[in-house]
Amino acid sequence: MLIESKRGEVPVVILVIGVVAICIFALLSFAFSFNISNKDFISINSLENVSAIEEQVQFYKNLGLNPENYLDVKYDGKFYHVSDKQMSNGEILFMVEYEFP
Repeated sequence: MLIESKRGEVPVVILVIGVVAICIFALLSFAFSFNISNKDFISINSLENVSAIEEQVQFYKNLGLNPENYLDVKYDGKFYHVSDKQMSNGEILFMVEYEFP
């Protein structure tokens, strides 16, 4: 024998709808934050690339070689100029220009 109680159904339905809404919001929040943090990692990667190029220039200079022959750097007589840019679909996401002696 089933006892039918309609008083308990409304709060349970509201609770279930609330839990589903919170789960959907959490999933969307993670999806959007992944997009934003991915762009931050691109900028960090560009800075690391420029730093690595600077170390390579110093290495070639210490060997007595011209770094311009081996790396994509320009020397204007005083400074070496290094640049790195990250592109996506023809659009520049991040660009670094750096000069060092």
